[in-house]
Parts: sequence; C-alpha cells; structure tokens
Amino acid sequence: MNGIFMDRLYNEELNRRSVYLRIRRRLWILPAAALITAAVFGGIYLLLTQAVRDTRQYQATSKLFIDFAYDEQGQKAHDWFNGATWTDLLTADPSLSDGIAGALPEDAKEVIRDRYAGKEVAIHEIPDITDGAVRTTEASIQAAIQDSIQVQILTDIRLMTVVVTNPDPVIALALRDAADISLAAYGESRKEFDQIELLSVTPAERIVVNSRLRNALLLGSFLGLLSAAFILWLSVVMDDAVYVPEEAERRYGLPVVEVRTRQGMALPEELTKSFAAAREAVLGADPDGVQEIRIDREEGEQIPATGQEDAVLLVIEYGKKCGAMSLRRVSELKARKLPVKGLIIDGADADYLRRYYRIRK
Repeated sequence: MNGIFMDRLYNEELNRRSVYLRIRRRLWILPAAALITAAVFGGIYLLLTQAVRDTRQYQATSKLFIDFAYDEQGQKAHDWFNGATWTDLLTADPSLSDGIAGALPEDAKEVIRDRYAGKEVAIHEIPDITDGAVRTTEASIQAAIQDSIQVQILTDIRLMTVVVTNPDPVIALALRDAADISLAAYGESRKEFDQIELLSVTPAERIVVNSRLRNALLLGSFLGLLSAAFILWLSVVMDDAVYVPEEAERRYGLPVVEVRTRQGMALPEELTKSFAAAREAVLGADPDGVQEIRIDREEGEQIPATGQEDAVLLVIEYGKKCGAMSLRRVSELKARKLPVKGLIIDGADADYLRRYYRIRK
C-alpha cells in the first residue's frame, strides 16, 4: 500500500494556479537576488581592478627629439626606426639595455629583481644592429624593460614618446628616467643619429582605464535574476505541501470537510458554507465520536488509539512540506481499517485561498 500512495505523490498533477500564486507572492526574491548578485559582481570587479595592488597600473612618459644623421645617399630620415623597432631595441640592443641597467638606482634594481625574478624574455634580433651582440643585462631587468616600456612614433618620426607602464610607480619612474639616459647616450654612439634629446617628462600617474563596472553589474544582475527564477520555480514545483483543498483531496482521495485559518484570519463566507456542507455530507447533521488525528507529525510519534466505531478526520497542516510522510501515515491508518472519513486543513492562509478561488473581499 505504501507504494501506491508514493506513486500517487510522485505522479500528482501539478496545480498550475496554485503554483502561479505561490510564485507571484515570492516575486520580490527576483529583484532582490539581482541586486545582491550585481553588488557581489561589482564588488569583485572593484576588488580586482582597484583594491588589489598588482592590478593597478601607473604610467610615466617622456618625449624625445631624434636628430637623424645623413646617410651615404644624403638622406637624413631613417624611417625604419618606427615605434616597434625602438621597443624591440630596448631589449635587443645591449648598448640600450645595459645603459638602462646602469642608470637604474640600486633600490629600484632590488625591487625589479624581486618582481621579475624567473621571468622569461623573448628577444627579437634586429639585422645590422644586434648581429653578434653580447648581452650582459640581468634577465630580470630585461624582463622589466620588455614588460613595461613601449616606444611610440606617431606622425613625425623625429618625435619619440617613451611610455613606461608598471604596477609599481617607483619602477615606472626609474625605468623611464633610465631609458631617457640610455637613449640619449645611444643617440651619440650610433652613426644614424646626431643626437637624441629629451624634451619633456610626465610624473607617474595611475591609469584610468575604461571601467567595466557597468558590465559587471549587468552580468551579475542577469545571472542573479536567472538563477533566482530557476530556484524559485524549482522550489515551488517540488513543494509537496498542501495549500488548497483540491490538492489534499487529489492526493489522499478523501474530501476536505473543514479548513481552519491562521489566527486573526477568517474564511470567506461562501467557503465556510461550502466546507460546512461537505462536513455534514460526510458525518451527518450531528456527528458523535469524531476523532481527529494529525498525519503531519514527526517521525516516531505514535498514532493515537481510536475506537472502531469512531469516525476519523485527518488533520493536515497548511504549507508544511511533509507529503511523503503524511502519505505513509495515511497508509498506516488504512491498514488498521479505521473509518477515515475526511480531511481537515489547519493553519490556512485565508488571503491565499481568497485569491485562489477569486473571491473578492
């Protein structure tokens, strides 16, 4: 018999109106979840981009003027010295990288060694400049140069902008100043240049990147809304509690003869009359010897003794998630051949029933 009742529970038809009303009364969860997850995503984004030290970026720049020398053909502009070439030269040409290393203060070198220890450097050889070059610059300093310094040549190839970007403003400034010194010396040592002159510098300033905070908030709110909607729907659909008389009658195969509301609530008059008529139809006009047994009690509690001549009404608590347990109790009573006549729903929400039956106040 247990199996029959359990099959009835698991194969029970979904009460769509009841599900709709229970979801509607909890719809506030959706915007609340969206706000919470948006705040979490926004907080994580700000933590990663603003609070964590290594995610901050500082930038120091300098502008230099390149005075090219005349070549063998009498041409002065060496247009192949573009921004990418200069950027590669800073690590590829030892005369530049060694010059930067030599111009760095010792305290800056120690910071660089700690931060860039063990990092690999990819050096791009430049024909006719770095052929057969012997490099003595420390790998950590070369890694810092390659990671932090970029040279930009815009419309005028004589104007060079050295851009140094690093999470540590001390390293950014030290590398910028050392690069300026090394480039000036490079301009004097190479035949392609008459000189490289420093024009101006800017202090190390924190980079204000395009904020993705709005995207993080939108993603968080969307995921929160979607997750909350799914969890809400699943929790309501999987809820095996009894909320309306039809659910109890369908599950237990017994008529509901009474609905007791919560304290301070009252059933609509038409529902009160309907359940009074159902009770009279089941028990008669003046029933005697009616016993009430709660079937949603805790495990281990004994079912009270009941005389065979007594009519038995089973009491179910409204909204209590105990479908499987209560079905097992009913099967026990059925096995004892007790005269179970009907059901009583206790602690019902009168407002919910009013909305369910579309009854106006």
